[in-house]
Amino acid sequence: MNGIIEMIRGGLEQIINAGWLMAVIGVYSMISHAVILERAINLRRSKLIPAQFIARIYNVLERGSPEIAIALCDKRPGPLTNIIKAGIIHRHYDEERLKKVVHFAVLQERPKIERYLSLLGVIPPLATYTGLLGTVIGMIRSFGALGMMDISIDAEVNMAKGISQSLMTTAAGLVVALPAFIA
Repeated sequence: MNGIIEMIRGGLEQIINAGWLMAVIGVYSMISHAVILERAINLRRSKLIPAQFIARIYNVLERGSPEIAIALCDKRPGPLTNIIKAGIIHRHYDEERLKKVVHFAVLQERPKIERYLSLLGVIPPLATYTGLLGTVIGMIRSFGALGMMDISIDAEVNMAKGISQSLMTTAAGLVVALPAFIA
C-alpha cells in the first residue's frame, strides 16, 4: 500500500515540477474528456436512433395516421425524429422536392450531432505543441545552467550556450505558433 502511495506522490511531484504548461495541458485534457463524455451521452444509439420508436412511427404511418406520427415525433424530439417529421409533414411533395426538404432537415440537425467535435480536432495538436514548448523550455533551463557552470573546457561551454540559444529560438517560434494555431 505504501508503495502505491509513494508512486502516486512521486508522479504528482513530477507533474507539479514540470511547470505551468502542465496546467495548460491538464485543461486541454479536461476539455477533451468533457467533450467525449458529452458526445457519448448525447449520441447514444438508443437516443439518436431509437429503433423501437421508429418502428412505432412506421406502424402508425402504415395505418394511415400521419398526424399521430407527427405527434409522436413531437413527444420525442431528436435529430432523427425531427428529420422524419419533416418528411411526414411534406409527404405530398414530389420525390425531388421531398428529398430537398429532408436534406434541409438533415442540415438543420447536423450541428446538434456535430456539436463540440471541432474541439476534438484542435486539442491534440495544441497539446502536442504545448508539450513541445515545455520540453524546449526545460532544455533551455538545463543547457543555460550547464553553460553558466565553471568548466575548464571551452568547447562544452560553447556547445551548451549554442544549444541553449537554438532552443530559445525554437521556444520563441512555438510561442508565436500556438496563438496562431488557436486563431
